[in-house]
Amino acid sequence: MAEMSKVAMPRTRDELEELAWRARGDLGLGPNDRVPVARLLENVLPDLLDGFEVRVVENCMLGAAEAITDAVRPIITFSESTYDGVYRDQPRPRMTAVHELAHLLLHTGQYQYAFTRRYDPLIDPERQADVFAASFLMPEFAFRTVKTIEEAMKRFGVSREAATCRARSLRMWRLIEAKPQPTRSKKKGTGKRRSP
Repeated sequence: MAEMSKVAMPRTRDELEELAWRARGDLGLGPNDRVPVARLLENVLPDLLDGFEVRVVENCMLGAAEAITDAVRPIITFSESTYDGVYRDQPRPRMTAVHELAHLLLHTGQYQYAFTRRYDPLIDPERQADVFAASFLMPEFAFRTVKTIEEAMKRFGVSREAATCRARSLRMWRLIEAKPQPTRSKKKGTGKRRSP
């Protein structure tokens, strides 16, 4: 049975990668630059997007959502804890913020509703926002230079899950299959030879 769904203009993964790459360039970010998400939201976007607003509400106000983007106006509303996480440069809130930025750039004022019988990833706005966010935070060129998932996490400020998903989407199986190296701490008094 068909159900009414919110749909977006069809976009392939390659198209979304290109849009994310262009957005980075438009914002003055080089291919190896880590995205300063908080500064982007507070200082850059208000100057670039007419009427852009960031709103912060109590955690309970958005239900289970961490943030939402207005379907018509350039407004992103964050829960307090998510916005605090953006300012603390925490991985998940960074990804959430850029996911919402993707909705703003790709979908605000452009949503349509349609009856759909089956899932189509090309028109799914959530999938589009996820692909854009991953591409924006972890550009392919720069991501291909990392040697481990841990390096990607640190370099791009993303979670293990996000870095692993990005490696999977780029078919970088060597990163996924590599086991993280345990860190050993030296015990006091070791490492020095004592004379008898």
